[in-house]
Amino acid sequence: MRYSIQWFINNPVAANLFMFSIFILGLISIPDTRMELIPNVSLERIGIQTALPGATVETVEATVCKPIEQRIYDIPGTLDLTSTAYEGLCSITLDVADGFITKNILDEVKNKIQSTDILPKDASLPDIKELNVRNRVAKLILSGDSNYPDLAKIMRKIRADLLEFDNISIIDLEDIKHSKIEISVPSHNLEKYDITFSQINNLIKQQSGQLPGGLLKTQEGNVLITSDEQIDSSEGFSNIVILANSNGAEITLSDIATIRDNRYSHENQASFDNKPAVSIDIYRIADQNIMDIAKSLNTYIANAQIPDNMQLHIWQDDSKHFKSRIDLLLDNAFTGLLLLFVVLLLFLNARLSFWVSLGIPISFFGSLFLMPFFDVSINIISLFAFILVLGIVVDDAVVIGESVHQQNQLGNYGRAGALEGTYQVYKPIFFAIATSIVAFLPLLFLPGPEGKLMQAIPIVVILTLIFSLLESIYILPAHLSGNKPDANNKPNILTKFQNAFSHSLDAFIDKVYQPLLIKSLHNKGLVIISFSLLFIIFMVVVSTGWMRVALFSAIEADVIIANVVFPEGSPRYKTEAAIKKLVIAANQLKAETMQTNSPSILHVYSVIGPKNKISNQDLDKNLDHNAQITLELSTSNDRPFSGQELIQRWRELTGTIADIEDLKFSASLNPAQPDINIEFSGHDLIQLTSAANQLKEILAEYDGSYDIRDSISTAKQQANINLKDNAIALDLSLEQVLSQVHRAYQGSDVQNIQTQDDEINVWLGLPESERSSMWYLENLPIKLANGQYISLSSIANIEYQPARNHIKRYEQQRVVSVSAYIDSQKNSISQIKKELQEFKLNTIIKNNPGIRWNTAGQQKSIASFIKILTKGYLIAILVMYLMMAILFSSYSQPLLVLFAIPFGLLGSLVGHLFLNLELTLWSFVGMVAVSGVVVNDNLVLMNYINQQRERGQAVFIAVCDAGKKRFRPILLTSLTTFVGLTPLILETSIQAQFLIPMAVSLAFGVLFATFISLLLVPASYLLLDQWLTSSSNSLDKLRRKKSTTDLVEQAYQQGFQQGSNSKQKKQSPYRDDVLDSSWEAGWQDAKNNNEGFLS
Repeated sequence: MRYSIQWFINNPVAANLFMFSIFILGLISIPDTRMELIPNVSLERIGIQTALPGATVETVEATVCKPIEQRIYDIPGTLDLTSTAYEGLCSITLDVADGFITKNILDEVKNKIQSTDILPKDASLPDIKELNVRNRVAKLILSGDSNYPDLAKIMRKIRADLLEFDNISIIDLEDIKHSKIEISVPSHNLEKYDITFSQINNLIKQQSGQLPGGLLKTQEGNVLITSDEQIDSSEGFSNIVILANSNGAEITLSDIATIRDNRYSHENQASFDNKPAVSIDIYRIADQNIMDIAKSLNTYIANAQIPDNMQLHIWQDDSKHFKSRIDLLLDNAFTGLLLLFVVLLLFLNARLSFWVSLGIPISFFGSLFLMPFFDVSINIISLFAFILVLGIVVDDAVVIGESVHQQNQLGNYGRAGALEGTYQVYKPIFFAIATSIVAFLPLLFLPGPEGKLMQAIPIVVILTLIFSLLESIYILPAHLSGNKPDANNKPNILTKFQNAFSHSLDAFIDKVYQPLLIKSLHNKGLVIISFSLLFIIFMVVVSTGWMRVALFSAIEADVIIANVVFPEGSPRYKTEAAIKKLVIAANQLKAETMQTNSPSILHVYSVIGPKNKISNQDLDKNLDHNAQITLELSTSNDRPFSGQELIQRWRELTGTIADIEDLKFSASLNPAQPDINIEFSGHDLIQLTSAANQLKEILAEYDGSYDIRDSISTAKQQANINLKDNAIALDLSLEQVLSQVHRAYQGSDVQNIQTQDDEINVWLGLPESERSSMWYLENLPIKLANGQYISLSSIANIEYQPARNHIKRYEQQRVVSVSAYIDSQKNSISQIKKELQEFKLNTIIKNNPGIRWNTAGQQKSIASFIKILTKGYLIAILVMYLMMAILFSSYSQPLLVLFAIPFGLLGSLVGHLFLNLELTLWSFVGMVAVSGVVVNDNLVLMNYINQQRERGQAVFIAVCDAGKKRFRPILLTSLTTFVGLTPLILETSIQAQFLIPMAVSLAFGVLFATFISLLLVPASYLLLDQWLTSSSNSLDKLRRKKSTTDLVEQAYQQGFQQGSNSKQKKQSPYRDDVLDSSWEAGWQDAKNNNEGFLS
């Protein structure tokens, strides 16, 4: 190692070429690195959807969900089988376990389901696919003083134009109804013209489709014979002949039916600033670059030719969020680097400070170069990693720079000083980087989609640390080898300031730190107990729930969203009325909060049936009972009102909405999840409902509990049809009757027509007015075998009863969940969880045998995350111990370093309490980094102590000397880390709120680690050494005592043997009085035995 360091010091050109190569390779790789806001990861999940039109929830559960579950539940490598039965639809998700390939599991699922006839004949073929997170780049809204058909037509053209760009592949039409031609035949016309829906269906197909006619073979060539009669408009369907006679009289479809094409309906799904609107969502796939897509989109909009009464608006442009985070990284990196350079100037000279600081960009560019090889893109997560590592990447360079600086102060300049300074500390630095890498390795193996999202963090950190190590050991010493004594005896202002600071620091070390250290060493037991008690107190605070824990903290967004939910099956006009009321209130709020040329609310966007797609699976359900109203706000710096204040006033202006099931307002990028989420599972829905009600009553008794809900869907009416006795006499079966009812009320899809840019569904059934009336159901004409008609109520009893909107199942059992929020200011969340889990839930289970309970939602995610991270971290701790044991050639000294890690985490907790922050996912990531810094500082400290002891220093003096000599580098690394993260901690922008808990964990943890390294570790080292010395002395005494006992016994045996074999006494061979007496005693005992034997 010394030779390689020396080679680079002697060849500064090679060191510079190495440095420039890293810079150039990093710069070259940036344009080719995929850029995205969030990594497009696989969910490691398989989705299955199967439709059974017209079937009840219970029928779907029994005939679709259960059979599929039975086929796939035992496939190796699968877990978390979840299914939901809706009216006419079964949706199933199956998670794939870590270590298994999703594509292989997908193929096996397809074989299991499609290999046998397990589904009802009317069920659709299962739609089976691997689910992926869909990353939308932007939403493009088209609005104006126009009607829905014109808006939809222009938007379809815009979509087609955008798809011409090479870097745009997926665009979904939103707020645009699925194109549908509805053919509604009143029931009385069926009877009047003696025709059935089946007959009408066949006639439409015969007269509206493209049919093959064969091949005409002529001398000139083959001619294809076909019919070009495909109809794609309501006018075309109107002319289809239904009945005709020999006189030429015809009855067309328009004579017996109402034909409605919703493409020309004026009923819009969305509005933007009180004007009708339609939109498209533009997605990024594979290696497509978010900035390239945004550039193409903006280029098109700048040149788009649309009618004057329409406007295009880019809504929620993720490329802007991406750019803002890039700017955030660069701003914080530059500010942090500047502050770090200033701190370095206090301790080191300007030249040394510059070269040490240069290690940061070198390490970053090296990481950027290798990121594509590990399939890591430039995204919000990888940018977080760069900001995280900003605080620790310079530590090794600081230690080496300070070590070379010490050599220079001793008069050892040039190459010799650089080599000696580097060589003295390279070994602890190497192991410090290695242990930091090990500390981050567990983050590579976190399961699930969340784990895959986080994989960028350890990869970026590890790559950056590796390049930091190479830079500090090979490039930095080559640059520092040019240090020479200052020829100018007259110091400048900077030098004077540095000297003054250095003298002040030396005075602080001599007058404050050194006496404090000596006192700590004399009272080492008290110091260790004090730190331990402090740690225990904080652990109690955390465990009792006084410190809030959340995977993701609530962060105020620049939008406010109101989600409206009516009971499933509610008429659309109720949703429209609710939207109207909320939009009017939003406009009033906009007027109230209007400032001079600076409105707080910029735009109001409302949608009926929002899809809010997260993955590539689209739930094919009518969502007209849902609505979403979004207010786009001005930036937080430009408005005097917070999101919560605007929500409160908006709620007041809205008032009450009749018949509503749920109304939720949110002004957060990640709305808060329930603190309590318990899931009951079993087969008996009555028991599950009872258990849920009992738990809701228990939760309501706790102070601070609110918004207590269960997942039991609101019941709606269901009509059960049972045939009367006369139906059999009329030669009617239940199947025949239900078939006619199904075709009338559920309707049937006659055909799907493909046009150039659309797919049109042709539907046949009863008019909506009849499908929404019980009277029409009871009087529906049922055709008998003889051609006559009879009303349904004449041959069947119709019973109305409540029915579920959906039934959720988990691992082949029905589940019902209960959730609640807890105000942490009024009660302890963890205490409530403990009481529930240890006592009250078990009581509920006893009262309802046959069901089980488990945690669900965020509560389950947090527990699972902490469990897996803890397991991985313990393995990392073990590996770190092994590495440090090799470095120190000691079994006990690594324990001192590991003993200090929990106290470093204590600093992270103090920082969160001090700034009133929640412990989040990113807080734990920061704590991982803290453990690496704690190890780094103490490795250098303990390595110095061991070196001094090898030179013959007494342990007490070696510890005191190490504290004094390593005070500067330890303080410097801590200050550079804290100062580098300070701009981020003080950042007020919304984009930075995710990062602040991580920065607080690292910054405050490192600050606290300074005290640990300078006080606790020296005291622990001295105590351990004294204990080991005392133990060694005790063992030596025992060994000497054991050795003396063995010699006495040996002398006795020799004397005894001599007395047994010889009649004449011989001289004792021992000069020692004790051994001589023992030999004499053995000889005498032998003689006595012989005489006794002879007598």
